[in-house]
Amino acid sequence: MVPVTHCACVSPPCDAYGTVIGEIWRFQTQPYLGDLDSDGDVDQEDFGRLQVCLSASEVPRLNPPCSRARLDDDDDVDTDDVTVFMSYFSGPETAPPDHCLVTGP
Repeated sequence: MVPVTHCACVSPPCDAYGTVIGEIWRFQTQPYLGDLDSDGDVDQEDFGRLQVCLSASEVPRLNPPCSRARLDDDDDVDTDDVTVFMSYFSGPETAPPDHCLVTGP
């Protein structure tokens, strides 16, 4: 997963020719591990998405919707992933600690 780049124009945004004349601010948001719905927290809604992907140990879950639910270093989504998920759990509208930020691809 990669950071998401956001852009914002500060008014006045454009001149009569459509050229941006105001400042453009660019910033990136970094996703959190366990934030399966990408809303900036790790809560019960994310756990629901993890539950849909649960499998037995050693049973791969390679479909794209479950790729973010594989929180440990294997291809299944099992109790080990639930344990990792619970360490990231922050609750609704509460950002997890910075150690939960995705730092690689």
